Amino acid sequence: MTTWVEDATSSVLSVRLVRDGDFIIPDPSTNVTLTIRTKSGVLLHIETKTASGSDYTFNVPNLVNTLTSPNSVESRLAQVVYIVNGGAYRLILNYEITEFVPLTVNEDSVRSYIGITLDELEDSEIDLLKAYYTLVGAYGSNFTTPFNAEGLSSFNANKAVALQAALDLAVSLPQRLAQKTDAEKASFQRATKFDPYKLVAKLEEELTDTLAAILPTASTLVGAALFAVSGGVDPFTGA
Repeated sequence: MTTWVEDATSSVLSVRLVRDGDFIIPDPSTNVTLTIRTKSGVLLHIETKTASGSDYTFNVPNLVNTLTSPNSVESRLAQVVYIVNGGAYRLILNYEITEFVPLTVNEDSVRSYIGITLDELEDSEIDLLKAYYTLVGAYGSNFTTPFNAEGLSSFNANKAVALQAALDLAVSLPQRLAQKTDAEKASFQRATKFDPYKLVAKLEEELTDTLAAILPTASTLVGAALFAVSGGVDPFTGA
């Protein structure tokens, strides 16, 4: 799951050192060091803590999380290095910087299109920003113009984001539901009967209709073929 930080805002990286289910305590009198770099390798931030226990909190200033114009998204490559038994270990904590995105939909919107509850699909499992950038990558200004407008076109563009986020999750839902504990037996029973491909077909049809209301006809036709085959373009891998 991608971690997102809004442009020009400070953030906190909380780290718990765990390996194979066991807490790790670095060697005494050593340091636990956070470094943050751009994708090109430029060092933006370094912060060092004296080793003490397994939990560490690092404060990242807003300048580190500031986009370079004209970028709307940038990666931050963060890693924590610590020493155990004389050897250096690394924990990767990469995240993405995003411009402000005026979403009017939320995680409840996504769950409503899938037909499941908060107990079955938590907010942290839903990535609305990835869905937004998938649509931006596919349609560019044909999508961002109605998205940033007021009125019905913005409503439909936001609805498309929620539908895309639902599509991103649909195929994996049986596995997600089946992993719930015995206390959520109803979810497990639903997972055994759940047909993700019928849900995908339903969501694709609704997304096609929603995009048709805001995109030029040619773009809508191309887009329909795009997500019918792949569920959209990943904004980071291009796949």
